[in-house]
Amino acid sequence: MDAVLTRGVPTARGLRLKQRLLSCPYEIDIERARSYTLAWKQHEDDDPCMRAARALEKTLREMSIRIDENELLVGVKTFKPLAGVIPVERGEFNTVLEVELERLTSRERHRFHITDPERRELMRDILPYWRGRTARSRKIELWKEWGIYETPSMGPASLGRAVRGMGAKKAARFGKLTMGGSLKSAAKLPTMLRELAGLRPNLALTVFDVQGHLVPGHRRVLELGMEGIAAWAERRLGELRENEPDYEHKADFLSSVPVVARAVVAYSHRYADLAEEMAKRLEEELAADLAGETVADLAANLAEDTPVGPSRKAAPEPSAEIRAAEPAAPERAAEPESSSEILAEPDRASEPATPERAAPDPSSAEILARRRKCASELREIAERCRHVPANPPRTFLEALQSIWMTQAAMCISYGMAEILSLGRVDQYLFPFYRADIEAGRLTRELALEAIEDFYVKLATFLIMLVEIGKETASEMGVGSNTVTIGGLDREGNDATNEVSYLLLEAHENLRALANNLCVRVSAKTPRDFLEKACGSHRFTSGVAFFNDEVIIQELVEDGFSLEDARDYSIVGCVEPTSTGSSFACTAGNDISLAGVLEMALNEGRMLLSGGRVGAATPDPRSFASFEEVKDAFAAQLAYNVDKLVRAVEAKDRAHAEAFPAPLVSATLEGCLESGRDMTRGGAKYNYGSITGRGLGTVADSLAAIRWAVFERKLLSMEELVHHLRTDFREDEALRRELWTKAPKYGNDDPEADELARWVTDIFCAEVRKHPCGRGGFYRPGIFSYGVHVADGMSLGATPDGRRAGEPVSNGISPVNGRESGGPTAVMRSAALAGGAPLSDGTALNLRFSPSMLGSGEGEGKLAAMIEAYFALGGRHVQFNVVDTETLRDAQAHPEKYPDLVVRVSGYCAYFTDLGRSIQNDIIARTEF
Repeated sequence: MDAVLTRGVPTARGLRLKQRLLSCPYEIDIERARSYTLAWKQHEDDDPCMRAARALEKTLREMSIRIDENELLVGVKTFKPLAGVIPVERGEFNTVLEVELERLTSRERHRFHITDPERRELMRDILPYWRGRTARSRKIELWKEWGIYETPSMGPASLGRAVRGMGAKKAARFGKLTMGGSLKSAAKLPTMLRELAGLRPNLALTVFDVQGHLVPGHRRVLELGMEGIAAWAERRLGELRENEPDYEHKADFLSSVPVVARAVVAYSHRYADLAEEMAKRLEEELAADLAGETVADLAANLAEDTPVGPSRKAAPEPSAEIRAAEPAAPERAAEPESSSEILAEPDRASEPATPERAAPDPSSAEILARRRKCASELREIAERCRHVPANPPRTFLEALQSIWMTQAAMCISYGMAEILSLGRVDQYLFPFYRADIEAGRLTRELALEAIEDFYVKLATFLIMLVEIGKETASEMGVGSNTVTIGGLDREGNDATNEVSYLLLEAHENLRALANNLCVRVSAKTPRDFLEKACGSHRFTSGVAFFNDEVIIQELVEDGFSLEDARDYSIVGCVEPTSTGSSFACTAGNDISLAGVLEMALNEGRMLLSGGRVGAATPDPRSFASFEEVKDAFAAQLAYNVDKLVRAVEAKDRAHAEAFPAPLVSATLEGCLESGRDMTRGGAKYNYGSITGRGLGTVADSLAAIRWAVFERKLLSMEELVHHLRTDFREDEALRRELWTKAPKYGNDDPEADELARWVTDIFCAEVRKHPCGRGGFYRPGIFSYGVHVADGMSLGATPDGRRAGEPVSNGISPVNGRESGGPTAVMRSAALAGGAPLSDGTALNLRFSPSMLGSGEGEGKLAAMIEAYFALGGRHVQFNVVDTETLRDAQAHPEKYPDLVVRVSGYCAYFTDLGRSIQNDIIARTEF
């Protein structure tokens, strides 16, 4: 197996692609929103699957495409280089755009660009059509019917509680983040409260509108091609009988699959046509050059590797419903045009290439050779796009092109990037890589270039966040388009291969680019591979490690076959599921465990809530024993899990009724076989999920109550409740004693660790007893993807000494700064707490000084630490290897650190793209 040869140094092609990506402005692209709106109007009376299929077909037929310089793989989700897909039919970003567009386009840093005509079209024609028609709207209707929806209010009583519980300064900051900082923005209050109520049945519960996450069936596309999938659906449709259960839906779904599959084929063929056109033009210019142009002329027209060629299909005439305006690019540096560099309509300029260090003037022969290479690569791109993903690939580059084109089309179809993880890419690609290498068709260097290109494309995902969302999360590179490598194969053998090493090398060469790379570790994993994965932290964060022994066993216990369990992939942040055969909706349905504790200590009320939002548990001032505290917490947890499950079931019903996903479904095992869309339970495996947050804060708080009230008797329950409701302002000494002296989870201290395990045990029991409407049951996990900071903003003080408004703990990690026993003590605590059946995943974050890897022995020591943790039963661990000084300097001077990637909780992000609150949370983590 080849060793890594160029660690931390990207190929020249990869460097240019990365630099261009990081220099792109944030943009808003409305092409998909326009096409889906027009298609929805035209097909309003069609069955749901066919309506979705026709909308995708129209979009892929009409959206603008481009082929950029240096690309080996082609396919875009948006014509604008760095923009997000807007899922108008689902609705989660519609209110963001309606209410926050002015702020998004005028803020000082990472401003979004949109032209005035596009802004008018979006605000006047597109968004108004979807009011009351989205999946979100239907979900809220069901919440109201089922008694889940809480009418939002923020009256004097709520404001008074917030000021008393947080203090005026913190309450004002929370108000600014949710409503804005001006009198004008105060008018947004009713809308923002409705937005909050549409996401949160109460302040401890969150139900995002997307049904994600999942691993699509890329393996099925590679095996059958889109034409094979279309033919399968047509055969299955021909076999369908009207007396079959759910006949109408099956007929709708199976009829829609050929439409979406062949729409993807046609989309790929558009790129083949464009590449051929560009190659022909370049070859004509080469002939003209050879007929008499000077070397200087040749050099002036030289394209680095492949020319740029945007292509805009003529838009339809504006209708009465949509007055479509031709968008123009935001202001960019001028670029000299020649037909060898750009094939574009006059109104659309390409993104200029990033300048590199000066190179010697090329000779005439070198120029001609490089231009011939450009033309040759374009011809090869055309051939690949003509063959895949319509058919099974024949080569490594065709396989990678098929995966990317399918991924891009599915993101356009589903409307969100961050729910579609790639799965076991090393397993998909290795047979093609081995065959090509043996046949002499491929070099390792070209394969590495292609993988780097692939990673850059995965990093082009972008979303738009309201102000409080931006404060606590990131917008760029949030796709969590997770790649899983290593581990066991379906037969139980080590699956690590040459492509595993290439994927790891490309990851560290590009410094992660905010992409998640998940390394599966088994007893059979080569130590060399594990150490190389550890050594990637010399260059970047972004690698996470997963324990095959624990995860495979849990998946089998959940009902997966042993072969499918061994073939698991990681979804999104840290969630294990089978590859291409499961619709487990592994994230997006969350419960704040710290919020549950706040209810337990307030008779079912929360600091910012008007009335009781939880169970009617007793007045905490009457608690005479610690067991009564635990009983109140358990009762609130049961009440809130039940409410959250009902809220999720309503969301799932809204999707099943009217918002299916025929393209993604067509790739999943089980859907074509059963004739059902994934939203109707068509996949081979079906589960729901509930994610808990703030475990460390709750464990420390319970330990503090037992220690201070019932053991040391430092204060009474009545006194404690008073201090919690006034943020300890009357007794800072007591707060500090609770913060520093009470037992703390994460220090291998049974006084706190056993309480953490008690919490995870009852959490798992409550979640797992609920059946999922699509089939299966709800699987529990504990991770936070950064939302733990937003959780803390709406919570009062906690018994561990945490002040109101401060973040709660992330994942199953300890509270920041409370782990004093070193990283091995943290791991022992986390292994105990995470030993409950948290099969939907857990996130353990640790931060190390770069000096840990400074010596030649550092990689081996880190590998040994991971092995020891996994031997204790640990499920997952990930590291930020960056010192506090660097993080603080990046916060102060973001322009110096454009590609500094950190692990937030379960996902990677550019540190300078994160909001200040989540940046501070990462800085506050203990540096070992």
